[in-house]
Amino acid sequence: MTLAQGVSESAPHSASGVNVWCTFSRLCPVGELKPHPSNTTKHPPKQLAVYVELLRTAGWRRPITVSTRSGYIVRGHGARLAALEMGSVEVPVEFQDYPSEAAELADLVADNRLPELAQTDKQMLAKVLAQIGSADVITGYDPEFIKNLLGAAAPEPQYPITARLNERHDYVVIVVDSETDWQFLTQLVGVQMERSYKNSIVGQGRVIPFARFIHSLRANSHSITPPRVDHDDAPAAG
Repeated sequence: MTLAQGVSESAPHSASGVNVWCTFSRLCPVGELKPHPSNTTKHPPKQLAVYVELLRTAGWRRPITVSTRSGYIVRGHGARLAALEMGSVEVPVEFQDYPSEAAELADLVADNRLPELAQTDKQMLAKVLAQIGSADVITGYDPEFIKNLLGAAAPEPQYPITARLNERHDYVVIVVDSETDWQFLTQLVGVQMERSYKNSIVGQGRVIPFARFIHSLRANSHSITPPRVDHDDAPAAG
């Protein structure tokens, strides 16, 4: 049994037309590999479809582990099924020694269980996926999930207020009690969809810079009618 050493990205091995970047004991016919009868993990079609695409694009990055004691697969049952789905003839295999059946079964169970105990840092995941961008790689996450995750991690709106020396930000809150008045007010004071340097649209901005307010007020002053004087409000005759 010869262990293939020094496998490099400049000169990968090939197994049934798929690049092999990992170290392995030897390339074995996939049809001769025996699934472990005590394996508890199932591999649904959706997972296998992703696994197949991953192997086709990234190649073999880890071998299938087979026990020298029993001859069964201990790690890589999903990889075997994906290889069969692809029609591969041979796959990279590493052979490992186990001192007992209990040790072999423990490694089998732990290999399936440990990923289930992990927790995902969604903020870090969003950063990594954004760094990957539109590269033609397989991560296991579907495009809709990535889109929603990156959308949730969008930066806070960058309001177009330029910092000035001794600046201050005071606010006036105007309350309206009808949709008609609200629509009129938004046009009058210049409420619009705000933009940031990263996103084309980040949401409706209701904090209006004074300069924009004045500009919009002047531009729409023609639509403002003088207040009506009611008799109840008229000054008393002297």
